[in-house]
Amino acid sequence: MTKKLVSLSPGVLQISWVLVGLFLGALVLSPAVSTVNAATVTYSGNYSGLTDVTNQLVHVSQFDPGVGTLLSATFTLDAAMNTSLTVINDGDCYVTWNKTTYQFSLTGDTGYSSVAISASNPFSFPGTNIIGYPNWTHAGPTLAGSNTFSESALAAFIGTGNLSFFLTTLNEDSLSLGGLQMNGLPANAGSSESTNIIANVSVTYGYTPVPIPGAFLLLAPGLVGLAAVRRRFKK
Repeated sequence: MTKKLVSLSPGVLQISWVLVGLFLGALVLSPAVSTVNAATVTYSGNYSGLTDVTNQLVHVSQFDPGVGTLLSATFTLDAAMNTSLTVINDGDCYVTWNKTTYQFSLTGDTGYSSVAISASNPFSFPGTNIIGYPNWTHAGPTLAGSNTFSESALAAFIGTGNLSFFLTTLNEDSLSLGGLQMNGLPANAGSSESTNIIANVSVTYGYTPVPIPGAFLLLAPGLVGLAAVRRRFKK
């Protein structure tokens, strides 16, 4: 029985050696990973508007576990509340303004309620004769608070949803007005009080990105070279 020897063309041999190299490289480097550095990502949320006695929600995003491994979570909370009083009047008047309750709190939901700030500062504007000021306006003090928190228990911050922070404001006034007039005649034209707040929550997550397998780093340029060899072989 006669055996025939099959000879391979140089192009086929080149492709074969590339394939062998890729295979051996994948075996050697498959357990290895590319070097990755820690990264950070920051999310923020805020509320801005008039105050009331109900909760406003401020949301920030959780850390998506598909991005990598969470290493740290640093929160910064800050808020500032402002108030002012306007007396509608076109002549002299007498005003006493007491802000009996003037406070806010910004508190994390269950699982991270220790991430919280609050402030309170009731004040009095003593009885004062206001002379020659039509539509007199007076601004009260700004109520502010801020703090930064570095959290070590991270489980509550991992997911694809949102973290919730509750903003609660309490705002109560006692007001006494006298001598109001309009067009030179006594008139109780009234007054208006306005209180608003700006609250911000931001979180910076420190994490290690998902690593890229070392074998893939080898295969990617190898496959490009294989494609080039195949084009030359076809020619």
